[in-house]
Amino acid sequence: MVMGIIKNHLSPRAHSKRKTKTASDHELLGVRINGFPVAVGIRKGAGPKAQLHSIQGDHRILTYKKATYFAVPIKGKVKSESVEVPQSEPNPAIKEFYPRQVKEDFQRLFSHPFKAILKNDQGQWFTCKYSLNKNRIWNYWKSPSTTIGLGFGKSTSWAALDLDADGRYHNSESLAGIREALEELAIVSSQLVQSSDSGGWHLFMFFDRPVKTFPLACLLTETLTSAGFSIEPGHLEVFPNRKQWKAEGSIYNRIRLPLQSGTGSLMLTNDGELDSTGWPDSLELFLKRAKAIARKNDTERIEELGEEAKKRFATARKAQDHGPFLPTRSSKWLKEINTVLEVGFTAHHQSNEILRAVAAKGRVFLGLGGEALASYIEQTVTELPGYGQWCRHQPEIAAWCIRWARSAEKKLYPFRGKPKVDKALTSAGPNNQTRAREAQERIARTVAQLTAENCWPEGAKARLKHIIKGAKCSAKTAYKYSQLWHPVCAPTALLPTCPGPRLPAPLHLCDRLTPAAPASPMCSLPHGSS
Repeated sequence: MVMGIIKNHLSPRAHSKRKTKTASDHELLGVRINGFPVAVGIRKGAGPKAQLHSIQGDHRILTYKKATYFAVPIKGKVKSESVEVPQSEPNPAIKEFYPRQVKEDFQRLFSHPFKAILKNDQGQWFTCKYSLNKNRIWNYWKSPSTTIGLGFGKSTSWAALDLDADGRYHNSESLAGIREALEELAIVSSQLVQSSDSGGWHLFMFFDRPVKTFPLACLLTETLTSAGFSIEPGHLEVFPNRKQWKAEGSIYNRIRLPLQSGTGSLMLTNDGELDSTGWPDSLELFLKRAKAIARKNDTERIEELGEEAKKRFATARKAQDHGPFLPTRSSKWLKEINTVLEVGFTAHHQSNEILRAVAAKGRVFLGLGGEALASYIEQTVTELPGYGQWCRHQPEIAAWCIRWARSAEKKLYPFRGKPKVDKALTSAGPNNQTRAREAQERIARTVAQLTAENCWPEGAKARLKHIIKGAKCSAKTAYKYSQLWHPVCAPTALLPTCPGPRLPAPLHLCDRLTPAAPASPMCSLPHGSS
């Protein structure tokens, strides 16, 4: 069989003139493979220095100067002079022919065609001015001499965080804090990947269906900022980013795709250690984990929180760019806040919404900041109607007010002039132990309520569903305290009970509506338990 060599990637200049480089552009060279004479097309000067490897059946692969070439049948004349190429064992590091399912899963996940970034073999990045179809993206990803990065369209099935190796958050403690913050968004699972030879980290998140990109960007940025992380290049970046509108158009930042050969991108464990599965099988493992992660994350909850974050960001931008007079839309917002404060507490589970409204009024309309804002929030909330009857966070209300004051300082801006800050905030609000205790209390109350109403199922999956809805926590948090509800760890009869306020029965917990029953003993964990 007469064979020719074609390079496995196209140079940027080759696209503008022609789509492919034919094998007839190369010189033919006679070689012997496993004792059989074969004619291959090869660039002038390669000669016997090139190494020829065998791959699946009649396919051949040739490596020369860190470039890879494939042998394909061509037409041409063979030189009379024959050069013997030393036979070598198949190179296990070269895996060109991925299973069809792996290729389809990759193309389904990474397919945004516009404004991709490419890095050539000289180490130069440039923006691709033409759109790339799925096959070209796949071919660029496979190329050992080209690195590709993609952006986002109007919707996306994945997101990522970039933690640079020299940044302040490239450590296990910060990584655990970021994952804890994401858990509040119902993003309970993610995959850590080494981004390149520099040793940086890319934390990938996946969803079981596409979500709107901009609300997701607002949600991720707002959540990480509220958790105390600074979004800035060189330390922590969010993809998709919360881009600003521009008259000439704006695009989302692009991030390099994971596990590209020759870039140093590798699979990592949750602790940042090197995964035992190595290249080239890591792509198949990465895609399998992506499907599993997408099933664990609550996409519906993420979409709801994303829309709320988008509205808050839009309000903050308007407040930042306003004039000396109060805009009509902002007047309507102030009227809605005052209505909420006039009504006060009317049921349980209203603390966060009311605290958010009070914090917004103090920050935006009264221009407060620092401890003055926290004091205003605490004084206003504690004097609202129904506070003593319905608010369950009275023992730690001061810490909650500090937490909301800190959040309002980062997200909202005063209408007129600089904020009035006599003294900056020093406390970060509820710590992890307080949040853990509150989560356990909510789970225990939910279990006791369902047991009293004879709505407590026997199976673990059915119980988990009720725990997530009733206690307003993620599956990861529920399993962390499985001793409170799991049928194997904690039978219902063994749960501790003590007097406490009774939660109103959610409509989805029972098969039919029943009249409200008198308060029954509920379960409440002692302060400081874990």
